[in-house]
Amino acid sequence: MTRMILWLALCLGLGLSACKKPASNASATAPASSGLAASSETTPRSLQGLAIRTELTGEAALGEATLLVYVLKDNEAVSGATVNLQGDMSHAGMVPVIAKANEISPGLYQSEGFRFTMAGDWIISTTVSLASGEKHESELRLNVPSK
Repeated sequence: MTRMILWLALCLGLGLSACKKPASNASATAPASSGLAASSETTPRSLQGLAIRTELTGEAALGEATLLVYVLKDNEAVSGATVNLQGDMSHAGMVPVIAKANEISPGLYQSEGFRFTMAGDWIISTTVSLASGEKHESELRLNVPSK
């Protein structure tokens, strides 16, 4: 809950400059880096009034991971959304990791059963489906180091 409040304050404090609307309904993407770890997160972006941010808690490591997804629409926490996560390696041939995120408080969703199955560069795609039928996506790129 504290993270969500800090994120809201950051967006509001910066005049939502980090949450500006892209030219199209394109995915919000954080820059890829082979050194990303503990607090890797997407850059918050506004997609038709919807802001989505996906964040890895703890260190990026092989095994089970907890991902948090923050969802705001017009600066208000969004409840009742369906949030799905899909993890893909940056190279071909890897079976995607698919998980659902459950709402733990208004606007905050937590992954259930997400596992990093291999070391390397990952792309986590977050799909948020609103009750109105709108769907929005965001991406998180990070590196899972080998042990």
